[in-house]
Amino acid sequence: MATSFCDVAASMLLCAEDNIDIMCSEEEEAEEAVAGRRRARTPDADFGADLFPPQTEECVAGLVEKEPEHMPRADYGERLRAGGVDPRVRREAVDWIWKVYTYYNFVPLTAYLALNYLDRFLSRYELPEGKAWVTKLLSVACLSLAAKMEESYVPPSLDLQIGEEVYVFEPKRIREMELLVLSTLGWRMQAVTPFSYIDYFLGKLNSGGNTTPRSWLVQSAEIILCVARGTVCLGFRPSEIAAAVAAAVVGDVDDDAGRLAKACTHVDKERVLRCQEQLMLHHRQSASAMASPTPWSPVGVLELDASCLSCRSDDVTTIAAHGSCCCCHDGSQVTSKRRKISR
Repeated sequence: MATSFCDVAASMLLCAEDNIDIMCSEEEEAEEAVAGRRRARTPDADFGADLFPPQTEECVAGLVEKEPEHMPRADYGERLRAGGVDPRVRREAVDWIWKVYTYYNFVPLTAYLALNYLDRFLSRYELPEGKAWVTKLLSVACLSLAAKMEESYVPPSLDLQIGEEVYVFEPKRIREMELLVLSTLGWRMQAVTPFSYIDYFLGKLNSGGNTTPRSWLVQSAEIILCVARGTVCLGFRPSEIAAAVAAAVVGDVDDDAGRLAKACTHVDKERVLRCQEQLMLHHRQSASAMASPTPWSPVGVLELDASCLSCRSDDVTTIAAHGSCCCCHDGSQVTSKRRKISR
């Protein structure tokens, strides 16, 4: 039974929702300075060794062994589907994290870690119902922790809360929630993710190739993040997701059972195939809902999933200009716009 959030943290996070006590009363910095802090990154910077570290066989075996420590509880996906964990809480948190991730042009691993922390926390704690401010505070804490793990520059906690927010939390409240998240997750924040394995699996499936094409890395990152936003693969390990994504990106591996078997040395091949089936099923459902003529193929998921991240341009005013993401929760559309800071 999940521990009640109220039993552990209500006194720590108590705030008066009928007034503005949780909002910062002073402007720490001018709004014009916020835009200048957004990261400037070349396109190649997101897809180097930092995001896709090369791994030896021994390293991969060690990572696979540690995976369970960095995953939600085994029953989390089922509880989400059955309503034991309110799916709206996750949906709202994911949307907000995505808005800020896109606004600040964070690295993809930052977004993935934030969602990883969110799911692991929700699988272990029962948030109080009808407390929208708690969901928002949890979202801010998860993204703040992820940014501190991966970003060279982390915006101040007030600047992190972009847009015309209903609740803007003081740094002290955010730190309190961060500590609660850290203790709940056992301070295991350097999580094992699908990004940890992609270079390894792509290399295994790239017969005769000495260098992994950058386009494969870009496509892999796009699919991984789309998968992370949804719930279709919550029951699969990061290594299994990475192997399934790599196989989809490379394509035609079904014609070479030897390559696929070689790539699945450290993972269960049958579970990798089931993970691919889940991706295919979700792709078909989303494509049907969007009246898309795109047929399924080993790389067909890329054609639609790429829209989730292809809008990460400094000149784009909406975070999801392409509409619904085929791997997002419930196929919902994210249309959050960039707006000036409003406290």
